Amino acid sequence: MAAYTEKRLIEGILLTGSAVTLYTCTAPSVKTIVKEISLCNTTAIAYTFTLYIVASGDTVADKNAVFDSVTMQPNETKIFGLTTVLEVGDFISAFASTTSVISLAASGVERT
Repeated sequence: MAAYTEKRLIEGILLTGSAVTLYTCTAPSVKTIVKEISLCNTTAIAYTFTLYIVASGDTVADKNAVFDSVTMQPNETKIFGLTTVLEVGDFISAFASTTSVISLAASGVERT
């Protein structure tokens, strides 16, 4: 019987200036439902972020961008509600226009 576990998929992390993998759907999970992604610009200057959801075996590329060069105003927080399903091996990757200024967290449900 399938079990569903609500959890923080990505604890608060400061984005870097290049795309890095932040979460991967791995066994024993067979699917992950991403429910919410929140971002916060922690500075008094506007910066941008880009976020990708990438299928297993694929790579970070424009075709996988979910949010592309989204501007975060000074001290702004954005919360995005989603119902994106990740299969085993699918992953979330992101970066910011400047290192260590935009924080990101995500929550969802893992199915085992």
